[in-house]
Amino acid sequence: MSVLLLHAFPVSSISLRNSLLSNAILKRSRHSFRPRGSAKPRYKEEKIEYIPNPTIIPPRKGATKSNSHVLTVHPLLNEPTLVIKREIEYMNLILGFEQRNIYRIYNANGLELGVFKEEENGIWSAIKRQLMRTRRPFKMQFWPSLQDYYDPSIQIERNFKFINSHVQCVLNDGNSAFNGEVVAESKQIWHMWRRKYELFAKYDLQDNFIDKFAECNSPLLSWEFYNKNQVGLISSGVDRNWSGLGLEFLTDVGTYVVRFDPNLSFNGLIDPMFVDGAKQLTAEERLALICQCISIDFDYFSRHSNSGGFMIGGYGGGDV
Repeated sequence: MSVLLLHAFPVSSISLRNSLLSNAILKRSRHSFRPRGSAKPRYKEEKIEYIPNPTIIPPRKGATKSNSHVLTVHPLLNEPTLVIKREIEYMNLILGFEQRNIYRIYNANGLELGVFKEEENGIWSAIKRQLMRTRRPFKMQFWPSLQDYYDPSIQIERNFKFINSHVQCVLNDGNSAFNGEVVAESKQIWHMWRRKYELFAKYDLQDNFIDKFAECNSPLLSWEFYNKNQVGLISSGVDRNWSGLGLEFLTDVGTYVVRFDPNLSFNGLIDPMFVDGAKQLTAEERLALICQCISIDFDYFSRHSNSGGFMIGGYGGGDV
């Protein structure tokens, strides 16, 4: 019957079929190529305002005017907590070529305060890094954020490390009488398995000695370095945070938390009965903690500085 109908009306059936197909294509094209408006972002970016800590460190009794003037107004020394992050060294990762250490400094809110950079003196500095590795002497300058020049007021130094590491902070205040004076020091104490440090600070630039104000005695493979006073109460500390399996296994990238304020930095972390809540660290003591943090990174967490790199096939692994 259908064959007879097609033979009877050949032209009308073909035209009807073509018109139906054209209408379907037209509808599809209208829906497919319909112009759309610009997509709006799902999430609205919020501007974060960083409020600096208004607390001024009170200078310890006996500190000279030049000492308190240079150090107590320094941006690094007006925060209860600092976060120090070491940058990744790609040449060391791939080829085992030891590069200079660079540490970025942040406050507790995530605002970058500046960078500590190892001093570079041409090809001789690169040769010393390859030969001496983590035992090399170094000098570090502080480069404040949004500035193209370093801050000459403080400088962190270390001589060649034979057994123990002695990291010092040198004051450069422009005064010829006290220029180059050591105001803080972190001294590593040798022990077969424990990680020990002693911290020193100079409270009067006219003195020929520096005073010991805290010591650290951490167990084997510890990532927490808490400093205690003469009665055994915790007054400050340095923690190393986990950076991720890949970064920890392949690089020397590390994030350190330097805790200056016993009341704020250890809140919810340690029982207050073990913390010296009445202690207020001076500017010189805070510089000693920064020296301790850099010394800890060199002494225990620069494993890949002695390896051959990824391409050569040398892997550092585990803690030392």
